[in-house]
Amino acid sequence: MGQMAELFYPKVWDKVFYLVLCIYLYGDLAIYEAAVAKSLRDSICNYVSPNCTMALNDTDPCFKNNSDLSRLDVYRICIFDSISCWLYSNHVSGVQVDVLDPVTLIML
Repeated sequence: MGQMAELFYPKVWDKVFYLVLCIYLYGDLAIYEAAVAKSLRDSICNYVSPNCTMALNDTDPCFKNNSDLSRLDVYRICIFDSISCWLYSNHVSGVQVDVLDPVTLIML
């Protein structure tokens, strides 16, 4: 698609096309990240509300033994874990992620 944009648009619009494509892909990645973290949280947490018909809130505990971790805490841990695995795998595979390299180096 980028090569087609180069054929039909002037150079300024060609750069705009690539910018919009990058914004779209990062937004798409954020949506998938949130969905994966929520699914992980729902499979990890084993707390059931006393009234089984009530929906669980983010402030409810995650585990049956009344631990200090809420469902929101576990969700944030899952997001951090998924992002750190993605950054680490890009660093190990040798793929250069110029925007995120300082973050990757700090995390290692």
